[in-house]
Amino acid sequence: MLSVGPQENIEVSRSRATSKGSHVLLAAETGCGKTLSYLLPIVQNLIDNKATDANTPKAVVLVPNRELAHQVGEVARILGESVGVKTKVVVGGKTKSIMMNAVFEDIDILVATPGALGKLSTVGIYKLHEVEYMVLDEADTLIDDSFVDRMESLIKRVPKSQIILVSATLPKKLPPVLTPIEQTIKQVVSPRIHKPQLNITQKFLRLTKSQKPAQLLELAKNNAHPMLIFTNKNETCNWLALFLRENGVNCANINGDQNFAIRIDQWNKFVAGEAKILSSTDVGSRGLNTIQVKHVLNYDFPMYAADYLHRIGRVGRLGSPASCRVTNFVAGFPEIKMVQQIELAIRRNEAIENVDGNITNLVQRKIARRQREEAV
Repeated sequence: MLSVGPQENIEVSRSRATSKGSHVLLAAETGCGKTLSYLLPIVQNLIDNKATDANTPKAVVLVPNRELAHQVGEVARILGESVGVKTKVVVGGKTKSIMMNAVFEDIDILVATPGALGKLSTVGIYKLHEVEYMVLDEADTLIDDSFVDRMESLIKRVPKSQIILVSATLPKKLPPVLTPIEQTIKQVVSPRIHKPQLNITQKFLRLTKSQKPAQLLELAKNNAHPMLIFTNKNETCNWLALFLRENGVNCANINGDQNFAIRIDQWNKFVAGEAKILSSTDVGSRGLNTIQVKHVLNYDFPMYAADYLHRIGRVGRLGSPASCRVTNFVAGFPEIKMVQQIELAIRRNEAIENVDGNITNLVQRKIARRQREEAV
């Protein structure tokens, strides 16, 4: 486990999480308000310390995908609107257009994906020399092996900024670029970190692979509330949505094979209630605000404990409806050991063993890298 400075209870420390001068690791279970924990102090501190030069932000928030960038950006915009703190969101897909038609404006908080910010700051459209706060939201993903090169390049360019790492899982190690500050990082940790949520019902169904479609259809047709279904592969995600639609169940779907416009359209249909069910890969498991979701189904059981925690964190969030539940299809022998660990952790109200947000399996890394390159 990462060795950093002293721990504080998150409930006591949230309002002080971004106190000037302290690097912070803010680790807490999904859906408990981590975004506000770092944005509120930053906005407060920037009221009398706004950016003075165009496209020269005082705070940068880095996130792993476009959907989360727009979500965090909207929260920052609302918080800063009445006090004159201005927010800009920059994501991939339009960087060439931005380079050709650059707009220079006052920006206090810049929310961005690493790929987009790396390109646009390299050519000088955004300047980072006045950045005082750099937030890595979903830090376990951003310092994963498939992201780390981009992150190291950006972090090196803000040597005087306060680093704020925000995550639902504690990373086991930091990238080398953060090693010099590792012992000075204040660790603000929830007592429930890595523990399965007790406010939701978690059910594990042992099935054969051939039984999964019929069981899925039964659950979907009896579903009356927003439901999120996770698969491990893009192909399965697409098949699942098509299978349900062909059987009279309206289902949207998002995955890394889709371009951003399609993902946003599908996501908006689900949020608006046009589709009660959303089929998704892990692109939908981190950070996105899913307070309307009442039921999560792991059609494919996740390969890693960290992914399980992120997936089930889509329900039981602040503002979510009561009586949320998680259903897990368990159809393979390799899954059983992890299921046993999770069931034991639930019974004992203990942390799940061997949670590590850094997914080092080579094949999984290649898949993740391809999806993330398309996303940013």
